[in-house]
Amino acid sequence: MTKVPITGLTKTRLAPALTLEGVATLYRSFLLDTIDLVIKVSHCSFVIAYTPRESGQVLRDIVKKPIEYIPQSSGDLGDRMNKVFKDLFARGYESAIIIGADSPTLPLSHLEAAFAALEQTPVVLGPSLDGGYYLIGLRTPQPGLFEGIDWSTKRVMSQTIERAKKLGLQVLCIKTWYDVDTVDDLNFLVSHLKLLMASGRDGLPHQTVDALRQLGLLL
Repeated sequence: MTKVPITGLTKTRLAPALTLEGVATLYRSFLLDTIDLVIKVSHCSFVIAYTPRESGQVLRDIVKKPIEYIPQSSGDLGDRMNKVFKDLFARGYESAIIIGADSPTLPLSHLEAAFAALEQTPVVLGPSLDGGYYLIGLRTPQPGLFEGIDWSTKRVMSQTIERAKKLGLQVLCIKTWYDVDTVDDLNFLVSHLKLLMASGRDGLPHQTVDALRQLGLLL
């Protein structure tokens, strides 16, 4: 799930550290690196659920890959995720995972672990450091799982697990990771990338690295 990387629309909480144009440039790199990551998952189809719906062609011009695109619905984040899951299961998928485009350093192994976990449990969550989750996977539509959640707060993960318990759903959590929403998150990303580069690790999010260099945040 992603917003189209349009100036002034995405990740505006990063604006104190970057211009709005710089934020859009960075988020575009996040999106492209996320796509490069997801297409490496074996035996998996890939769908981009985007917003705003009138900007679909803008997104296609940025991505330039033969990928299926579906517009997101209206409503809060929970409404939109629920509708994406319903759309995917209506297309015949036996399981589905939603991630955002704001975790450019996410390891491929986390996605593979999530799909493996879905073979054992109806709900998989990837906890994020901010108290939310960067990944959610389901085997069937679960609209109740998205009700009564205080979205964009530190309570999202705990409330979601509590909702699952009330619905009688077993939850399996994979490893914790982080997404980039705030200036502090951005600084963490830069520090993390510096460590990864110093260690000589392969598989860096190269478009994010290039964007951060272009923006003067990474040498």
